Amino acid sequence: MLYQHLTDDTILRDLLTKQITHLNIDIKKTIGQKTKIVSKIFALILSLCKNLTVLNFCHMFPTRRCLLPICYLSSTNCMSLTLVKLTITVSCLFDCIYLFDGRLDSLSTLVINVSHIIGPGIPKNSQKKLLKLKCFSLSSPKLTVDYDKLIVPLLCQMVNLEELKLYLLVQRFDSTYIDGIQLYDQFLVYMPQLKKFTFNIKTNVSNIFSKVKYCHQMNIVSLEEIINKLFHMFIMIQ
Repeated sequence: MLYQHLTDDTILRDLLTKQITHLNIDIKKTIGQKTKIVSKIFALILSLCKNLTVLNFCHMFPTRRCLLPICYLSSTNCMSLTLVKLTITVSCLFDCIYLFDGRLDSLSTLVINVSHIIGPGIPKNSQKKLLKLKCFSLSSPKLTVDYDKLIVPLLCQMVNLEELKLYLLVQRFDSTYIDGIQLYDQFLVYMPQLKKFTFNIKTNVSNIFSKVKYCHQMNIVSLEEIINKLFHMFIMIQ
């Protein structure tokens, strides 16, 4: 129904093209072929709204979040030169990576919920520095075993971030918990402009040989570790 209005309603199309700068879209969860329609709606909104700066696409209500498969869209028919803030829910982390291929050239804030964080490593040709991104929020409701392979390399690209939010469930095997020191050494050290860091990371560590499982949740309390690390780094520089 919405797609039909966007294509046939000339009054609505004219309003979107000339006036709309902020837009909230809510679509009930879809499956199968309807998912492609959601992608078409997203692409059509970006092409119609010439003045759009802020878009919340299906991320308004937790129980109704509709997954947006960016993989169905080419960078030529899904682009915007004006959008600075985008809030969406996608199926996998590579949908997030696709957004950084130049199709959203002015994007400075991305709030994204990822259904599954799983897959091969990020290709080297996709690991360019994301210089315009200032604020990034990443959340996922399911366990991921690819934190080090996917999330860390992506964060290392965000060298000009001023605000970062992470809400993650991480599974590790025969490894250690994610602590404040690791956060700093793995990616925070590459973010000299960072002013605010909010996070809640739960780590499940399984020892395959002893068949023992451990669980550790790290949140804002571990910032003390990061502060101490930064302080010592500052002393060394001096």
